[in-house]
Amino acid sequence: MNMEKSDLRDNVTIKSPQIHDTAFIAKGARVIGDVILKANSSIWYNTVARADINQIVIGECTNIQDNSVIHLENDQGVIVGNDVTVGHNAIIHGCTIGDGALDRYGSNYYEWSSYW
Repeated sequence: MNMEKSDLRDNVTIKSPQIHDTAFIAKGARVIGDVILKANSSIWYNTVARADINQIVIGECTNIQDNSVIHLENDQGVIVGNDVTVGHNAIIHGCTIGDGALDRYGSNYYEWSSYW
C-alpha cells in the first residue's frame, strides 16, 4: 500500500485494548485502540497510548512514566520490549525499543528506528 503520511486508510476501525490482569493504568492515563499491555507493565499518570491506525505492544515488566505519548504511523506500529523504563514526558512514535532499555526523561523516539 502506497500512502502519504497524512492519508487515513479507508478500513480503519478502533479496536479495544488488551490489558493483562496484572498491568496497571494510572488514573488520567489514556489507552486507546489496538494496544497490548503485557503482564506487570504500567502506564502512568497522563500518558497517552493511542493505537488508532496500527498496533502498540508494551512488554512485560515495562513502565511508561507520566506524561508520555505513544503513537504510530499507518505503516509502522510501536513495540516496547520487556523490562523497559520510559522516562517522564517521552515521545515514542512508530518505532521499536528493545528489551531492558532505560530511556531518559523527555526522550524522543521516531519512525522506523530501533533503540536497544
